[in-house]
Amino acid sequence: MLRKFSLRLTALMLTAAAVPVAYLAAQDNAPSVAEAARRARQQKEAASSKPTAVLTNDNLPAAPAATSNTNGAGQATASSGTTAPEGPAGATEGEDAKNAEMDALKKEIVEKQQSLDILEREVALERDNFYRKQDYQRNAAGKEKLDSMQAEVQTRQDELSALKAKLMAMAGADALKPAAPANPPAGAVQAQP
Repeated sequence: MLRKFSLRLTALMLTAAAVPVAYLAAQDNAPSVAEAARRARQQKEAASSKPTAVLTNDNLPAAPAATSNTNGAGQATASSGTTAPEGPAGATEGEDAKNAEMDALKKEIVEKQQSLDILEREVALERDNFYRKQDYQRNAAGKEKLDSMQAEVQTRQDELSALKAKLMAMAGADALKPAAPANPPAGAVQAQP
């Protein structure tokens, strides 16, 4: 029994002596935390020392000039192979004024459509609130308010239809294409026609 004890004690002492040696050997191969921090700091300094490009109006490339033909006459003459003679300068100014007026009309249509959508939502909410009550048949003021809101919706729909008809009369079928938004959302990419 003493022999078993001494063998176990010897094995335990050898293991205890071998573990710190293995730990120290592994520690020498692995970099320390301080060394890793130094290397990270050096890499960060090297990356920040690179010059960054600052974009200004002077160093931006010029955008190509986009030409648009809104009346469709240039498309027909280009396909036939002949070109139409240019009119006097006043004719292009008249077309520009007409295009500006059509754009303004398109924007007005968009605004009216948005306000009509909002009003229709308000009417739907008011209708839900009115009919949700059990005694809605006795609520004359609520019914009158709902009827007046529905009449307002009908009036705005008529105004919108009149504006669309005016736009159609000005330019024909191409007029119902939506106008470009005045302020596009940030990050939005506009397609070129």
